[in-house]
Parts: sequence; C-alpha cells; structure tokens
Amino acid sequence: MTPPAPLTEGVHHIALLVDDLPQAEHFYSALLGLPLERRWPGEGGEDRSVWLQLGPHTLLMLERSTTAARRRENSAGGWHLIALNISPETRQSWKAHLKAQGLSPVEESSFSLYYQDPEGNKVALSHWPQEASP
Repeated sequence: MTPPAPLTEGVHHIALLVDDLPQAEHFYSALLGLPLERRWPGEGGEDRSVWLQLGPHTLLMLERSTTAARRRENSAGGWHLIALNISPETRQSWKAHLKAQGLSPVEESSFSLYYQDPEGNKVALSHWPQEASP
C-alpha cells in the first residue's frame, strides 16, 4: 500500500509568463501593491524575472516570455486566474483605488472583483466566503 502524500503548506509561488515584464510589474507592484522580493537579470542586462511577495511565504514570479507568439487564445492550457486574498471590508476601497488608476472590473461576484492585467490575464481580488457589506 502506498503511503499518503504529505500535506502541502499553502501556495509557494505562482509563475506568470508575460510578454511585457515592466508593464506587468507596474500592474502587480504599483497598482496592486505587491512588494518586490528580488530581480533576476537576463543575458541582455534587462530583467528576465521579477519576484513579488504575495504573502509571508508566497511569491508571484513574473517571467519574461521568450516568444511574442505566446497567446492565450491559441492555448488550451494555462492558469485561469490568480486570486489575491482581500478582506470584505476593503472591497470597496480596492474598487475605488483601481478605478482611480483607470481600471474597472471585467466581472464581479458576491466574493470577488475580477480584473485583467496588461496582458489579458485574469486577476481576482477575493474575500470568499465572507460577503462584503454594501
């Protein structure tokens, strides 16, 4: 009999392949406030990867795509979205903050606000299972 797998301790990192690394970094760092953890230089001197803190032990790794031919609509796989945890009490302030930056939700649910980053990747700000007060 095979022993059970050990339990995971949450998300370690999410790697997101992007065509425009500086624009993606601006969205996640400047607009969403994710702090910089570290930069990884590429051969040409520009960053090949930027790591941002999602939480105490979780990273978002923005990785520069090596081909401009990568497009979501031509792929059957890939991540559906990245969901960042927020409290229900901050939902409206997040919505107002991002609207002031020129961003409106592309979709909303009782527990999440959905946005698109500059490359069309879906990003959720979620507080499930607690509903926000109006």
